[in-house]
Amino acid sequence: MTEHRGFGVGRRDRPSLVAASAALGVLLLAAAASWWPRTAPRPGGVVVVVLDPTGDERRLASTWPALGRVLAGPDRVVPQLEVARTRTRFAELLPGADFAICPDGVALGLDAGAWAPLAAGRRSAPRNLRPRGVLVSRRQAGHEADLASAPWLARPASVIFGDSLGLAATGSLRPAGVPGNAVPAGGAWGPDPYDHAPALHALRLGAFEHALVRQWDAERFRAQGLLPDADWTITELTVPVPDLVVLAARRLPAPERLALGERLAGIGRELTDLTPDERELASALPNVGLAGFNLLIDPDFDLVRAQFAADWPPDRP
Repeated sequence: MTEHRGFGVGRRDRPSLVAASAALGVLLLAAAASWWPRTAPRPGGVVVVVLDPTGDERRLASTWPALGRVLAGPDRVVPQLEVARTRTRFAELLPGADFAICPDGVALGLDAGAWAPLAAGRRSAPRNLRPRGVLVSRRQAGHEADLASAPWLARPASVIFGDSLGLAATGSLRPAGVPGNAVPAGGAWGPDPYDHAPALHALRLGAFEHALVRQWDAERFRAQGLLPDADWTITELTVPVPDLVVLAARRLPAPERLALGERLAGIGRELTDLTPDERELASALPNVGLAGFNLLIDPDFDLVRAQFAADWPPDRP
């Protein structure tokens, strides 16, 4: 089979100057965080807005409320949690919100002057690095030609995307510098940006020949014997992507944002100073396939913006 490589794969690592500047910025903000006064808590609690199209009961009952309490910090004021089922409703709830939780593809389209990246989801080791978008294809005669021309273009009806909101599923359709990239007519979309299992089940049961999904979901299916190598191929298409991201309103002081990001980065690790809320969040994160978070700062997210276009068509879920 001719392997199809998407844009950005095989590029050099980020320039050392960018990494050094980012590290210096973190150190300076960390020093400032030790003495910078905290923002006065809102009487009604901070406002946390989540985009979750499926309305999964486990997330609604445990994961999102637990994350909201951690984001509220030690003020002990119950946060105002709003869960949106569509992008339209998510956008309506953002004005006045303090924190936003959404797939990375949606985060790219938000106003960078109003929203700062705070953290990205982390999975359990050894798969705790960022996932790539991959193409899972059925081994059958003629599919090599599909792969050479990208099946979502050559035969879109044979393809299902893991979801329509995250870069792991849509990154191959939205390279940077290609504004208004058309959505392939006839393709299908999975319902859940945090779990591509529905799309992969539809694929393996014969509804489709190809699926563009999160690398970790495809490897989980393969490890469970649901995608045996004799019948399926898995091809990397994108550079690593942040996946689920937590954003903070820029009106919150930068040192305060950094301190909170560092607290999130401690979730799920064997630390002795975790609060009860942080430990509760660690136990609820598997509902979105996560074990914790990694710090996400502006230079890091700017590199993602340089790889992917933000103007995803608005008529998708």
